[in-house]
Amino acid sequence: MSSFFNCIETALHDYAIDFTPEGSEPKAVAHQWVHAIAYKHELFAQSKGADKTKVIKYLKQAKCYTNAKAFKQQLRENINFNPVEKPKFTFIDLFAGIGGMRLGFESAGGACVFSSEFEAINV
Repeated sequence: MSSFFNCIETALHDYAIDFTPEGSEPKAVAHQWVHAIAYKHELFAQSKGADKTKVIKYLKQAKCYTNAKAFKQQLRENINFNPVEKPKFTFIDLFAGIGGMRLGFESAGGACVFSSEFEAINV
């Protein structure tokens, strides 16, 4: 993992714990939050109190965020889309959510070959 993502995970860990679903990890929540901020989407658990202003404040304090444009560029430069050369197994990530299962499978040596997420909004 890049130093940029280490900075993000460290900066947001304590705040993300309060919003992390059972069976997931705070870093999965933190990763969703930074992508949501960069691409102007709703934060995971926003309806439960997750606050974009606080997330940005913690990122700024840790010197992971200076401005929106630079942050988005840094995020794009630090994402590794290349799976391991010879994975132990491959998997698909259906109902991907915040990516907790994917992170676990990748940590165990797997490579994701397909990912899908659909967020239904109740009207």
